[in-house]
Amino acid sequence: MFVGKGILKALVFFGLLLSGVKLFAQGTPPFEPQMLLPSDPDTVVIAYSEIPDMLANPDPTPMIRVFVDGEVLIHYPEYMKRAGDYQVFLNPGELRRLMIALSGVFDFNAATVRQAKRQAGQMQVPGLLVVSERSDKTLEQINIELDGYRGTAGAASRPVRQQIKWRDIEVDVGEYPEITGLAALGKARRTIRQLLERHDLLDLDSGKVIAPLQDSGEGR
Repeated sequence: MFVGKGILKALVFFGLLLSGVKLFAQGTPPFEPQMLLPSDPDTVVIAYSEIPDMLANPDPTPMIRVFVDGEVLIHYPEYMKRAGDYQVFLNPGELRRLMIALSGVFDFNAATVRQAKRQAGQMQVPGLLVVSERSDKTLEQINIELDGYRGTAGAASRPVRQQIKWRDIEVDVGEYPEITGLAALGKARRTIRQLLERHDLLDLDSGKVIAPLQDSGEGR
């Protein structure tokens, strides 16, 4: 059967049109955040510490340290039930997911969040909410270090050098759930502390894998 050039061109055009519609329907793949880890394998990219106010000489070693190569060191001070040092390794995918999960606090501004907390406290109706003063407050510190991070397609890569110090993060998150910055900080804290619950923690003293510590405060 003979097909004229005009009809053939029309068929080709129609085929290209259908291909274009298919590509449009599929869309472009979603942008994935990009990060650049420090080149020194001894660099700690994540550190988490707890320092109870009542301690005169607190242990200076962070409770959790995550290194560039995925090594995680967990340290429980002498005053905790599980005193000692533990180790686990994250694979590159786990480390990447962990860093991305913490991106909500890369731009955390403590002064701004404290101001929002003061304003929220002033708006509370007197007598409606009574907050007891705790005597066992704990200063928590989160450090994050990246040589580069690009969170969206239109953003430029930038270094992350974040250091956050906050007392009793979860207490404030519970009292001021409407403050976005506090919610992000609480999420970051919980994400980091999930490392304590892994089933492959190695006790560096005994060389044995230990049962995970449920994050319910029993370690304090």
